[in-house]
Amino acid sequence: NLTYNLYGNGKQLDLSKLSVSTLESKLRIIRNNIVLDNVTITGNENTGSLIDFSDKGNVVSVQGVSGVQINNSLIENGNYCLKLSNSSVTMTGSIIRNSYLSNVLVGESTFVAKDSIFEKSLLSSILLKDQDANSTASTVRLQGRIYIYNWLTLDEISEGLKGFLTEVLPKEGNILTDNVVDFVKGQINSKFEKEFAYKYNGKSYYEFGSLNFNLNAFGYNMASKGDIIRESLNPTCNYEFGSIQNMKYLEVATLSITVLSLRGGSGYTPFLTPASTYLGNDELFQGIKQNMIQLSGITNNN
Repeated sequence: NLTYNLYGNGKQLDLSKLSVSTLESKLRIIRNNIVLDNVTITGNENTGSLIDFSDKGNVVSVQGVSGVQINNSLIENGNYCLKLSNSSVTMTGSIIRNSYLSNVLVGESTFVAKDSIFEKSLLSSILLKDQDANSTASTVRLQGRIYIYNWLTLDEISEGLKGFLTEVLPKEGNILTDNVVDFVKGQINSKFEKEFAYKYNGKSYYEFGSLNFNLNAFGYNMASKGDIIRESLNPTCNYEFGSIQNMKYLEVATLSITVLSLRGGSGYTPFLTPASTYLGNDELFQGIKQNMIQLSGITNNN
């Protein structure tokens, strides 16, 4: 448990040798107004496969506290890299990357991200998960320059969705999870292909920046009422909302999804593509600290 401010001076906090269960977190913030500053927090070794993080636990969790600040830091390599529950967190000039399900899980919380980067997860970079209609609605505010590197194929989305449903549904629901995933995959393919799919190397990619689920399946009900607010975003970061409404699989599952994405359909060239990457950490952190992340610091190979 972290009950004091952590000023890393550019150093790494390596938690890869610490073992926790799948749903637990390696570093837990349990006090108001904690500051993480200029530190790299590594949850696990990077094997090159996001699926390998599925049973390795979360990296950092914030539960039941307010006023937490994450500044000029990097959090990486876990099931969820940052998990919020009944909390408020502001993140500035930071990178969150390499997650199995989502870089940030926001549950009944307020999350503000400014001038930051999200990279690589199998479901979405930011996932809203309010438990039901009676829960406190989450709010996500995206400000300044937000770079989301999370172009996924349908197979990758399918893997992430399967992992998420397996995590949240009761055991009796796992029997039909594959069927529900295949059904949703088909819906995404048919309803998102025209406007949001980006063709690269002969495949269709979808940029899943954030997901807001409304899910009712096998007796489990999750009605996320939260908002994702694009607030004073740099005009270059032209993320748009898409939605897939009223999906119904037989009589066992209904699902609607709101997605924050980049438009990749015919006639559109998104400012980030599946080939995009960014500079090394030293240069990137320096640019972020100066609040001057420029497109010249982005390698964009269409």
